Amino acid sequence: MRGDERTLAYMAKRKSDGKTKREIMRCLKRFTAREVYPTLRRPMRLKYARGSILADMRKSLRLTQKQVARELNVPNVRLSEIEREVCPHEEIRREYDRYLNAKMSSDKGLDSL
Repeated sequence: MRGDERTLAYMAKRKSDGKTKREIMRCLKRFTAREVYPTLRRPMRLKYARGSILADMRKSLRLTQKQVARELNVPNVRLSEIEREVCPHEEIRREYDRYLNAKMSSDKGLDSL
């Protein structure tokens, strides 16, 4: 509490309103809850494609998880976990997304020939 300027300002305002330290803490907790609750209620926005989308892309390229895993040098279990949304594995998900998008764009280039 000592480090955050907004908290200090909030506490000073409440103190000037005549609140006790206990009341200020209660108000601060309620204020924090009002700030945090909407964020918790909103689903997490991923920076990269959802697992089901990655799975559909992989299948449209007629690739198996093992083939992609070999290319990315990761266990195919990690790709399975990403596709099923069991575990995020952000770094692997990022690479998986990049790999599939690169494959999709290179396949589109071959289709135009």
